[in-house]
Amino acid sequence: MKFILHNLRMIWARLSNSGWVLAELFLVFIVMWFLCDSLGCMKYTFYRPLGYDIDHVYRLTTVQGGESRDTTLLNADKYLNILKRLEQEPTVEAASLSYWSLPMSGANSYNSLAVQDTIGQNGRIIYATGGYTRVFHMQEQQGRTFAALPVGINNVMLSQAIADAFKKRLPEFSLNTPLTWRGDTVNTVTQGGIVGSFRDYRYGNDAHWIFMRLGEQLMRERFGNQQAQIVFRVKPAADGPDYREQFLREIAPRLDT
Repeated sequence: MKFILHNLRMIWARLSNSGWVLAELFLVFIVMWFLCDSLGCMKYTFYRPLGYDIDHVYRLTTVQGGESRDTTLLNADKYLNILKRLEQEPTVEAASLSYWSLPMSGANSYNSLAVQDTIGQNGRIIYATGGYTRVFHMQEQQGRTFAALPVGINNVMLSQAIADAFKKRLPEFSLNTPLTWRGDTVNTVTQGGIVGSFRDYRYGNDAHWIFMRLGEQLMRERFGNQQAQIVFRVKPAADGPDYREQFLREIAPRLDT
């Protein structure tokens, strides 16, 4: 019995003298646990599907200049001519023109939509022609495609994330719920559908986007001579390592405006 008590006293004395060591070990354990958990979450987020596809997708860069260029046309007219010709190319599956709206690209074109003038959600405005969701293979509801959305600033499609955010605050929210732009109590914004969940960068949450389809007249009036971005998806059978050189050699001259 005395032997057991003696050993217990020795253990207690060593523990009291080694308190700081135990505290340091505990702190190291907490830090390592936090780092492992964070790295695991980052790895899961990185490999989670983005919600859109950029395989076989190219961006067309345009150059302005030359003595023979037509100065009577707006940039919007020239971009529209390029887009129409590009869509007719046999190797092109889909093409789209947009303003500050490419995935994984920074843009400050944000605005807020509200329900009943009180429940609002902020989102990035996507100004694009109807082929945008086809180029990036974004998920759309059957019968409610972006290409069928009426043109105009008061017709929108919401990303799934922003629609879910509205539903969280207003359970009865649906596609038939009328919306208004921030500060506009006169015009009603109509929903045309929902674009499936996606992220606009690898480590981000599902994106809050508001899609608006561009028409020719809207482009001329709203964007005029602004710089646009043209992207297109090439048919898998036509794509390959030498497609870029083939495009510049054979197709680009036919797009010259």
